[in-house]
Amino acid sequence: AVALASDNPSASLMAAGTEMTLASFNFLATSTEDVELDYLYITQVTVDTNSSSHKDYDEVWFVNEAGVEVAGTRMSPTSTKPKIEFSDGTAGAFVIPADDSDGVNLYLKAKVAAIGTGYNGVADHYLGYKIAAAASDVVAKGKQSGSGALEFAASTAPTGLSHYVYKGYPKFEKIAVSTNKLSNGTLDLFKFKVTAVNSDIALYKFTFDFATTVAIVTNLYVYDVTEIGMEKELNTTAGTAPYLVWELPGTSWDGTGATASQVIVSKTQPRTFVVRGNVASAGT
Repeated sequence: AVALASDNPSASLMAAGTEMTLASFNFLATSTEDVELDYLYITQVTVDTNSSSHKDYDEVWFVNEAGVEVAGTRMSPTSTKPKIEFSDGTAGAFVIPADDSDGVNLYLKAKVAAIGTGYNGVADHYLGYKIAAAASDVVAKGKQSGSGALEFAASTAPTGLSHYVYKGYPKFEKIAVSTNKLSNGTLDLFKFKVTAVNSDIALYKFTFDFATTVAIVTNLYVYDVTEIGMEKELNTTAGTAPYLVWELPGTSWDGTGATASQVIVSKTQPRTFVVRGNVASAGT
C-alpha cells in the first residue's frame, strides 16, 4: 500500500532554480516477502496549462529515509505524468521489508526550472505530485521470488500538497522588542526582519492589526532600522489603530519590477523594520 507519509511537507513558497522536497510517500509491504519497487507513475496535482506545466521541473527524483538518492530515479519530465524507473536487483534498489510494520518512506525531490529569459519557469505556477489510485501506477515484485507483479493500490490517491514557485520570495521573522510592557509614550510595538530568498524583493505594503482594551495607540509609523543610526521612515501619513496600512502613495504595484518608491530587500542583506507609535491611557 502507498499513502502520504506523516512528514509530508506543508504547502510553501518555493524559489525557482533551486532544489526542494515536494512530497513524502509511505510504502508498506502487504505480502509475506520483501517487496522491490519496479516502477511508478507520478501525476501532477495541477495539470491546467495556465497554472502548471511539466516544464516547471528540470529534474525529479526520489531519496530514501537516509537522504540517499534512489538509483535510477532521476529524470526530466516530458509530460504531466512521468514514469519513474527503479534499479532492478542492485544494491541501490528500493526494497520494502515485509516485517516493517511502519513501512518505508520515499521523498520526492525536484529541481525547479529557473524563471527568466531563456528559462522554462513561470512565476505563480503550482508545483506538486500525487500517485494515482490505480494499481498499474505503482508496480513491484517479490524480492525473493522475483515473480508476480505485486501492485500497490490505494483507495484514494496519496496527493502531495500544492506549492507555489516564484523567482524569489520574502521570508519574515519576528524579532523581540526591548520590552513587552506597555507604558505611555512612544514605543516600538513590533519588530521584524525580512529576508529575500533567491532574488531581490521589492516591498510596497505592510498591514498590521492592533488589539487594545484600555490603551490608545496613535501616530503609527514603520521604520527601516537595518543600519544603526540611519532609521528611515516609510509612511508619509501616520496610521491609527486598530489598523495600520503602509503603502507608498501613487504606487500601482503589478509585480513586473521595482521602482525607486519601493523598499528593496537584497538577497545578500536582510532588512529590519519596526512599527512605532504613541501609547496613551496604558494600564499599570
